Amino acid sequence: MTLIIYFKMLFKYLLEAKSKHGLYSRTHKLNNLLEELIEYTPFKTDKTKYRMALQVITVCAEEYRYNFLIDCEGYRDSVQIANELLKELLAFNGD
Repeated sequence: MTLIIYFKMLFKYLLEAKSKHGLYSRTHKLNNLLEELIEYTPFKTDKTKYRMALQVITVCAEEYRYNFLIDCEGYRDSVQIANELLKELLAFNGD
């Protein structure tokens, strides 16, 4: 659950700080926030590389007990993939 909250906070911060509009939609879907970040800021990445990982993390966080127990290995793989996105986002923030 902590990872999803961290992603939301980071996406929203970057959209407020680095976009010319200074705002973000009220959606809580990580994929949508990433797409907004790519559209409204100079941040560029291959979003298809991260789409499934963000979706798995979101679903596992929202329905933690059920999904995590069924596919905890998939969750771990998604977290590893999402770590790469975090590195990109932190580097972008350090500009």
